[in-house]
Amino acid sequence: MLRVSPADTPKDVDITGQAREPVWDPTLGISVEIAWQGTAAHRLVTIGDR
Repeated sequence: MLRVSPADTPKDVDITGQAREPVWDPTLGISVEIAWQGTAAHRLVTIGDR
């Protein structure tokens, strides 16, 4: 099925019939320096999708 995009869709938006490849790198290739300071009042534990 062919879907037509609205006329106000920006030119840099690519509309395809498939989902894009997921980005598996959580840093997105950006290195960040972390300066840890103090102690957290509460520990937060998260479990991500695998």
